[in-house]
Amino acid sequence: SYRMVVMRFLNPIERPYTNKFEDTSFDSEFNSVNTCSVDSTKTKNTHNFNKQTFGQKFSSAKEAGLYGEMEIEFIIRTQTNERVLTPISTENLVLKGYNFEIDLLVPVSGVGLVLLEVKNYQGKLLCMSDDEWVQVKNNGERRSFKGATQQVSRTRKLLQKNLQECGLDAWDIIPVVVLANADTEVIRLDDRLSPCYAEIVRKQDIVTWLHNLPVNSQVKVTPDDATKIHMSLLSIQKEFQVRSNPV
Repeated sequence: SYRMVVMRFLNPIERPYTNKFEDTSFDSEFNSVNTCSVDSTKTKNTHNFNKQTFGQKFSSAKEAGLYGEMEIEFIIRTQTNERVLTPISTENLVLKGYNFEIDLLVPVSGVGLVLLEVKNYQGKLLCMSDDEWVQVKNNGERRSFKGATQQVSRTRKLLQKNLQECGLDAWDIIPVVVLANADTEVIRLDDRLSPCYAEIVRKQDIVTWLHNLPVNSQVKVTPDDATKIHMSLLSIQKEFQVRSNPV
């Protein structure tokens, strides 16, 4: 299975692979349905990242993406100050028929919640706009896709809606795209093409970036708050669902 392939690279980490969300459709209107109830027996594994696995080569983009998420999680767990709490990650989530997944959600006391969309690209990354990015790999191969800044903005909207329904909307949610490959060259072709939904931060800069976020002493995020947020997400963690009426 794919999970076994990943574990061959990432042993001893225990984190199952799940489908990454690619559907870009999103309705601004939702039906009012309470999604807060959760089976308290559900738990999420804690991962101990082995630094010796850094720099592995990957057989697929999915494998590289999963590895990148784990590496960024390890960095945040081990190198940040006491205001930065343990990152939360999820498998596939479904809210009102919309699939999404949270790579990392980092509670930061004095700031709020920081939503990380982690990408492990190689080569050059041409940010044409938030709607279109082009990757030029080291072998010259090119591919275009919707920008990760747009993707994390969509994830933020769905996360915010779920937290509102659970009475956990006391904090701002700050979206950011993190590049897990330290050698990726980012080229913004024209910042005027569209408003930027989120900042783009390199792996080697994420700790400093988190520590330098503006602090408001009135904003408190406790480990208990983080547990409640995690449980609210587990309550909507489901298998990927194909929309019957895509828009």
